[in-house]
Amino acid sequence: MINAILPLNKEISISSQKAVSKVKKRLNCKKVGHAGTLDLEASGLLIVLLGKATKLSDYIMHQDKEYIATIELGKKTNTLDYAGEIIKTSNKKLDILEIKNVLKEFEGDIKQIPPMFSAIKHNGKKLYELALEGKTIKRKERVVRIYQIKIIDFNYPILKLQINCSKGTYIRTLADDIGEKLGTYGFIKELIRTKIGQISIEQSIDSSNLDFLSDEVIKSKLIDMRDSLYNIEELKINDDCFDKLINGVKIKINNLNSHQVYKVICKDEFIGIGIADDRDKNYLKMKKVLYEQTT
Repeated sequence: MINAILPLNKEISISSQKAVSKVKKRLNCKKVGHAGTLDLEASGLLIVLLGKATKLSDYIMHQDKEYIATIELGKKTNTLDYAGEIIKTSNKKLDILEIKNVLKEFEGDIKQIPPMFSAIKHNGKKLYELALEGKTIKRKERVVRIYQIKIIDFNYPILKLQINCSKGTYIRTLADDIGEKLGTYGFIKELIRTKIGQISIEQSIDSSNLDFLSDEVIKSKLIDMRDSLYNIEELKINDDCFDKLINGVKIKINNLNSHQVYKVICKDEFIGIGIADDRDKNYLKMKKVLYEQTT
């Protein structure tokens, strides 16, 4: 069984699940998942999880993201991207200085309302399904963080941005809000995810080429599970605790940080994710055991 991360450059017009299915079929893996959906209309980096790596989905999904977003100003669509219908227009012309000043206002912690055309569920039904039925549901605001917005190019009405942001940021909503703040409108004309954590699109293979690549080429692109969790501190444990840890028995370790997760290393292997026990932070318990026991 392959237990690793495969960075995939998802092509436009296929779903994230379809891309995962292509990998599953090509590598003949029983257990395959991904760490963060990309819209059908978006392309770019999709982290595909193979084997035991599927247990790390939540941890990788919480890592920061980078996008290249091309926004068309002066128009608003009902889906906030190019796939929707134009519902509003504006002839307001903008200069680069005005845009730079407005973009600064979006850096830091901001509030967003998720778009109706999203996969968020309401009473078991996805919002985009309700939107297609002409329904609008009240959505809760969420706080996300924009670390940086950099202008790559501007030739009115096209504005191309590099956006570094936290998990949960809706780039379509950001484009719409930027347009509104500029006194006009804006929608996503093209969206590419270029980075998740420290994994970049340059490390990926194209989903459209998957069936034509050799096993050796694909394997050369695999990333070790341990390396994918760059933002989680490593905790090395004595070898004599190995059996207890892989069997879920908590062990005593003084001065752990409450609620902090650790990459647990034992016998020079990454055996899983551990956390200080809720009742006593001097005890480590395993949240995810990745070690594969063989008989």
